[in-house]
Amino acid sequence: MVQRMKVLRVSSIYSQMSGNDNIRVRVFRVWYRVVGRNRKTVSDERMVKFPGSCRCSVTRIILYLLMAIPSSFVLAQYHPSPADWRDQNIYFIFTDRFNDGDPSNNNANPQSSYNGTNSRRIHGGDFRGIEQKLDYIQALGATAIWITPIPQNVGSSGYHGYGADNFYQLQPNWGSMSDLTSMVAAAHSRGMYVVLDVVCNHQGNRIDSANSSWGTVFNASGYPVRWSNSANQYPAPFNQLTNFHNNGAIQYYIDPNQVLGELSGLDDLRTETMHVRTNMVNIYAYWIQAADFDGFRLDTAKHVEPGFWQHFNPAIRAYAASLGKTNFFQFGEVFDGSDSKCGFYTGTKAGGAFANDSVLDYPLYYKLQSALATASGNTKQLEDRFNAIAGNYDPAAEYHLVTFLDNHDQPRFMSPNWANNNTNRLAVALAFLYSARGIPCLLRNRAELQWRRRSR
Repeated sequence: MVQRMKVLRVSSIYSQMSGNDNIRVRVFRVWYRVVGRNRKTVSDERMVKFPGSCRCSVTRIILYLLMAIPSSFVLAQYHPSPADWRDQNIYFIFTDRFNDGDPSNNNANPQSSYNGTNSRRIHGGDFRGIEQKLDYIQALGATAIWITPIPQNVGSSGYHGYGADNFYQLQPNWGSMSDLTSMVAAAHSRGMYVVLDVVCNHQGNRIDSANSSWGTVFNASGYPVRWSNSANQYPAPFNQLTNFHNNGAIQYYIDPNQVLGELSGLDDLRTETMHVRTNMVNIYAYWIQAADFDGFRLDTAKHVEPGFWQHFNPAIRAYAASLGKTNFFQFGEVFDGSDSKCGFYTGTKAGGAFANDSVLDYPLYYKLQSALATASGNTKQLEDRFNAIAGNYDPAAEYHLVTFLDNHDQPRFMSPNWANNNTNRLAVALAFLYSARGIPCLLRNRAELQWRRRSR
């Protein structure tokens, strides 16, 4: 049988320089060999030396490395975008709580422990677990999955992923890069898409102040800040205290002036600076290239000034398009029931460059609680709400709002204070979710009628 080989991607390049030593560049190559109908993944690493005195751009180094690859290898194309995201429906996976496909990595995280009985510790879900359940997810009718953030986190936030320590390092309890790329490729082979949850607003919790008011009083003038432990600081590119806001904790979330404060004690990045903006684009462009993601869900979008999104979204859109992903989908989390507030973050509604393609449809979520979950309100409020969309959202976003019944930040639809395990109400709500305008998103385990609320 004929063997065919194809390079999937150059996934990482780094250089080490010391005095007059050579520049050492390592390229990690991944490809597959097809024998008949069987596919086997293969990888290797190659070191290439350049003189220490040479001033080679990263682009020139990459081109050199690609020229060194045998001519029988062909660089792979990335998975293309769907023609229209309105044709998709999303299944949201809280990775750690979904399926443990590889118990050997449960204790792999150096900063957080495995404890299946503690809601604030790692429970074992991982990329292999997701891949093992893709047929199940597809059988539900889902055409895309959204997974929680993947970088190495600070301390006990390692189970949820929203408190990054090192943005470029994959958290090991979710698996290896091979596990991640295998899962994404397996989804793509089924005609499915993979959306990554990304965080640009903050990191974990490594900064505080000697001032006792730090955690209880928002200070517009700022506090003197310090590393909580001088031995545990963030790695580059955000390894300076000046990369973070110093205003203390947010006290009133409805106060727009407190957007610079710390959310739940998480260190708030100075997203208004070009250093943070440029590096955030570089970080998430890296993850698109490394793992072949198809879209981003943008965490805590309203806690970041619109100017950041007007920089970040177009840059990511352009980078993804350069890989053939011409419809890379970016939708923000604006945790608010106001259509004008949510719509402000879509398209050009903020008055600058085109920002978010869409947002999570929180205004509809709150109406659904009343009309369908508790059945305490009338259904005309749903009609009124749909009529309010046109005046508040960018026209390109109006039919792309991501709709949902519940999520990891809210009580489950079937919880006691909402539908209270009334399956008739759930049936009506699901019928509405999948027939109303928008892109429906279902939280994992909805089919099992479980209700939980994430603690973080």
